[in-house]
Amino acid sequence: VIDALDECADREETLVWVNNLISDTHRAAENLHIMVTSRPQRDIEKVFGMLDAPAIDIGETAANQDIIKFLECQMESKLKGYDENIRKEIKSRLKMQAEGSFRWVALQLSELEMCLSEYEIMEQMINLPKGLDEIYERMLKAIDGKYRADTMTFLEWLSFSKRPMKVAEIAEVITVDFNSEDGPVFNPKKRYPNPRDMLVRCSSLVT
Repeated sequence: VIDALDECADREETLVWVNNLISDTHRAAENLHIMVTSRPQRDIEKVFGMLDAPAIDIGETAANQDIIKFLECQMESKLKGYDENIRKEIKSRLKMQAEGSFRWVALQLSELEMCLSEYEIMEQMINLPKGLDEIYERMLKAIDGKYRADTMTFLEWLSFSKRPMKVAEIAEVITVDFNSEDGPVFNPKKRYPNPRDMLVRCSSLVT
């Protein structure tokens, strides 16, 4: 399963790889099936059209209905104390700009949850990021300078590890200082008593 192909940073290279993978699979293994999910983008549709791959369009209406249910459920817990009219406005705008992306909606709600007043919420709504890249860029820039080094270390290890890492393993990586002139130095005082606090540092960048 290849999920959210349209959100891949190196989409052109990935499309070439997927094209070769599917072409080779058809010749070598008849019983191997590949499913790719994506929003409708012209370059992606072109590649899969040439491969004569069957496509299923779930439709924006169906996706929006699910997003509305997701919004209602999440807003009940995240934005419970706000006026009903404000909540309706949030739901309307997020649904209108989501383009079927649950992740985009989830990240926007996480950002709105950080707002402490109706004014802050409306300012956030006026300046909604247009896509996932813009959201992640804004979140990276918003990392507190005091914790930036730790947060970037967590994200680097998550990005380049050869296997999925457990929370306790990720939290442990900051106990080793790789920038020391004497080589890697172990500093147990940097260890978090609760490993899950590394998720607080990474905010919505890590789930």
